[in-house]
Amino acid sequence: MDGYQTQLTGLDADEARSLLLAGLGSALDDIGLLEAANQTELKIKASLSDTTRDQAIVVSERFFLDPLGWYLKKDPAPFVSEVASAVWNERQLLIEYEGWNGVVDRVVSPLAIVLKAGNWYLVALAETPRVYKIANIRSIEVLEETFSRPKSFDVGAFWHNWITDFERRLKSQTVALRVSSTGLRLLNEMGFEPQSPVQIPKRKGWFSVTVQMEVGLTAIRYVLSLGSEAEVYEPVTFREHVIAEARKVIDQYVS
Repeated sequence: MDGYQTQLTGLDADEARSLLLAGLGSALDDIGLLEAANQTELKIKASLSDTTRDQAIVVSERFFLDPLGWYLKKDPAPFVSEVASAVWNERQLLIEYEGWNGVVDRVVSPLAIVLKAGNWYLVALAETPRVYKIANIRSIEVLEETFSRPKSFDVGAFWHNWITDFERRLKSQTVALRVSSTGLRLLNEMGFEPQSPVQIPKRKGWFSVTVQMEVGLTAIRYVLSLGSEAEVYEPVTFREHVIAEARKVIDQYVS
């Protein structure tokens, strides 16, 4: 309401904890904000009462964020700092980008940067909002031209919708499998989401499931990595491709 006012008081313990957990270490270093974050943390600590400071420090000393999955390493992305600066200052970028269809030169209006699973992505306008993996940018030039950021753009909503659509398009093949309980666990660990598991009669510990997978050799190799813990039975053509690839592996060892 008009005339409404509120007075901000000191941080309580939970608020201080949340701020001291906000530092993302190497991620902030990538975008040139690590030193600023460290100074902010020192200022926050100095402003707290002794009791609140002690409680907040306990959490900050006992929490560490490691955003990468097991056995994965971070892709080098040498242009993250330049991209971040262009995002903050609404400056257009000329990028040379290596995508699935080859290398292209493109002028883009950078809207946001996203850190997913340890890798940086740029969300930028190029007629429509698009996503670029920063590690795939081969060269970059920050231009003098600025742009007007769309007021209605919500990076969180855009990213959620983009990821959902990307995964739907990528995993366009429905594969029916017979899997052991171990195979079921391995599928989940690999990031798949087995649907409708049904116990197979007279085969204790085995289930029929369906899984959304890519079309092509990558999916075949995912299935083969499950070894004897899984068997494809539909689609028939995909099953035949798995068998053919398995025979190639056997021939490699017995030839």
